[in-house]
Amino acid sequence: MRINSLNVQKLPAPYWEILGREVEKLKKRDDVLAIGLAGSISRGDFWHGADLDIEVVLKGDAPKRVVCTEQEISVDFGYFGQSQIEDLPHDTSPIYDPTHVLTKILRRRTRNNSGEE
Repeated sequence: MRINSLNVQKLPAPYWEILGREVEKLKKRDDVLAIGLAGSISRGDFWHGADLDIEVVLKGDAPKRVVCTEQEISVDFGYFGQSQIEDLPHDTSPIYDPTHVLTKILRRRTRNNSGEE
């Protein structure tokens, strides 16, 4: 299993516009450490009616929660405090990860799944 890199610009409209808009909003928050995309869109499985699953890593021990919104498409936000980072979906692709907290957990999972130590 490898860590997927995601080129947001290659997503079909309106996905890339909405994802870009939401990521820019989240990046302005002081409590956001990392942002990723999970689900079918992150795997490149585009189909009519697919939603965006945006995963957000927050500073501290914020409780895990999911917020579902309806915009031009359905956008679901999964919020994970640092203590719940292990609960992030396994198909998460990093979008914004300046401290590499998301990338580190995904790399560790990849090593564990491949039997590396």
